[in-house]
Amino acid sequence: MALDVLVLHDAVAEDGPPDQLDALEQAEVFRRALPDCRVRIAPFGPAVVPRALAADVVVNLVESIDGDGRRGHMAAAMLGACGVRYTGNDAAVLALTGDKELTKAVLAAAGLAVPASWPEGGPRWIVKSRWEDASLGLEADCIVSAADLPAAAHRLAPRLGGEVVVETFVQGEEVNVAILEIDGVPRVLPMARIAFDLPAGQDAIVGYRAKWEADSPEALGTPRSFDLGGLDVDALHTGSLRAWEAAGLRGYARVDWRVPADGPPVVLELNANPCLSPDAGFMAAAGQAGLAERDVVLAILRAAGAHP
Repeated sequence: MALDVLVLHDAVAEDGPPDQLDALEQAEVFRRALPDCRVRIAPFGPAVVPRALAADVVVNLVESIDGDGRRGHMAAAMLGACGVRYTGNDAAVLALTGDKELTKAVLAAAGLAVPASWPEGGPRWIVKSRWEDASLGLEADCIVSAADLPAAAHRLAPRLGGEVVVETFVQGEEVNVAILEIDGVPRVLPMARIAFDLPAGQDAIVGYRAKWEADSPEALGTPRSFDLGGLDVDALHTGSLRAWEAAGLRGYARVDWRVPADGPPVVLELNANPCLSPDAGFMAAAGQAGLAERDVVLAILRAAGAHP
């Protein structure tokens, strides 16, 4: 019998920014991949409860509520409280990984290298949002010297969602590692290296424009490559699975790394609800592994206990 699938996403305005409108593209991935199922798509809110209770499985794409990333885990909490089967990570894991400071503490306790927090480390620092993802507000001016740090943190806080994390800026290669649970086992998909080709003097980061403005110099200067020559792939593979286990992940996730020239790989971010749009890194990695959109969708549903 065909499944009744409800796809929940952030409530977005028709003229919303690209990082929010992307939620609608992700929802359409599930509609396309499940032609034999009844797939309904809706923004998250109290009114969806009856529809969620009637569904065989809910696809939880919710990352924020009313634009607030601190409350993104509340959709999973509601679904869990109602006894609804849903995809991805549970509310506790989403709350953990939604807090960058807490995530760093958990990963460090598991023996993984993370960027040093102020006042340790340096000499250059990056100021980023504590709660928001999608590189919200992150641009080149977020990297500052120690002398400029207090003023920069105060100036950038409103743009970064109100509360910031200050940590040492790690120079080196950047690698994105997508993990997909298949038949109960987390599988590391082909890793993607960011091939920085930015103007001289510009720091190597993947900021908001690089992610969401396809024709911008920042996007054109941060192409994705699956050529990992010169990198310790085994260390990245092992470390990514260790991060998965330490955070209690399920379904799918992404681990972002920096690989300095003179030290071990450093975990930059742990995303428990990564973007599934066709042009995003997760689907690109799946494609490198020979997996189609439908393969990814079915694996995500099966990890949640649903079997179309």
